[in-house]
Amino acid sequence: MKKLVTPVLVGFCVIFASLALQPEMAYGDDEALWREIRALREEIAELREDLQLVLSFIGLWAIDGEDSSYSAEADDVVSDLRMMKTASLMFFIDNMDEAQNLPRNVNLMERLRQYMDNPDDFDSGLHFLKIVDDEWWVGYDLEKAGKNDDVRERLSEMAETIGLYGDTNLSAANYANQGMIWMIAR
Repeated sequence: MKKLVTPVLVGFCVIFASLALQPEMAYGDDEALWREIRALREEIAELREDLQLVLSFIGLWAIDGEDSSYSAEADDVVSDLRMMKTASLMFFIDNMDEAQNLPRNVNLMERLRQYMDNPDDFDSGLHFLKIVDDEWWVGYDLEKAGKNDDVRERLSEMAETIGLYGDTNLSAANYANQGMIWMIAR
């Protein structure tokens, strides 16, 4: 916000300075000088109103910016889940025979690393691949990741359209602010 306010204030100062230095002002004529002063006062009052409007807009923008950061965090979580889902499908295709014998209810995240673009971005303590009743689930521990209630609320709003769950069970309700979030992978 500070980066935006400074150019706005500089712009207003430049406008004010250009108005104050207009060559039309007759310095020998007191009446002309007073007319010019009144005109400048009116313009300054208008600039103040415009500046207050701009500053109030910036204040609202800052609030929206905070909301958008929560939405961006929620989008990052969904992006991680989708990346893990894609990696799990590639893993399954390459290891179909072995896939039937993989352990159930164990985090298999380490097995996905070779199928990810940025494997170091995925932490086995936060990101999960589990097989539950022959369904493959990818998950993210929002609580351990420190995701606040605003981020969780954004995820809850997206849950039905994206297919986010609070548990590894397709018959369970969609995600609703739980500490873990899940997406079916296969």
